Amino acid sequence: MTYPKPKFNDKNHSYYIDKERLLSPTGIISILDKSGPLMYWAVGCCIQYLKDNPNDWVGARKEWRNIRDHAANIGTMVHNYAEQFAIAMVNGKEFPELPSNANALQGVNAFVDWYRENKIKFIEAERIVYSKKYNYAGTLDGIIEFNGKLTLLDYKTSKGVYDTFYYQLAAYLFAYEEETGNKIEQIMLVRFDKETGKYEVHEIPIDDVRGKYFEIFKGLLNVKRLLKK
Repeated sequence: MTYPKPKFNDKNHSYYIDKERLLSPTGIISILDKSGPLMYWAVGCCIQYLKDNPNDWVGARKEWRNIRDHAANIGTMVHNYAEQFAIAMVNGKEFPELPSNANALQGVNAFVDWYRENKIKFIEAERIVYSKKYNYAGTLDGIIEFNGKLTLLDYKTSKGVYDTFYYQLAAYLFAYEEETGNKIEQIMLVRFDKETGKYEVHEIPIDDVRGKYFEIFKGLLNVKRLLKK
């Protein structure tokens, strides 16, 4: 089976084959309603702001956005460092400079500790994968050899690890194996904490990723296509 190579458009963060815009795992999974916990968190941000600024109701309304955007920026800095480090290991390029932001540096230290304390060989980094069967495309963080096993790697800088991450990994796994014919032996999700500088390794049972998590992803994909119509 011949596979066209999707192109990524930075301006709208979308993948294309010729002029056809493809669905991505992130966009597909975004149809899930995550507003419940976020509403409680946003209210908490507002309350805390008003404790420090009792008369600033306008600022209180915006505080959750400020916190969200600040955390996202730090997470992006950490992820970009990990991305450039992996690319340097694969292609022999120069290693990235450390970020100046203190929280971002904590996350980067967690990434470096994870790399130094484990036997890791980067094989591919930031690879765009495409499923011809289901017509979606995305970018996985890395393919590594970990303790001698071919491993699909995903980095996270979030506060926790959520089920939606597993659906995303299932999409990457299926597309990568379909495209290359290579058999992934294990799945690894590594979370880098921006506050403590520690890392957490989550090895997800690969049978679950190939089974129930990919079934959930396919269900979300079908719903997304129906909504687009």
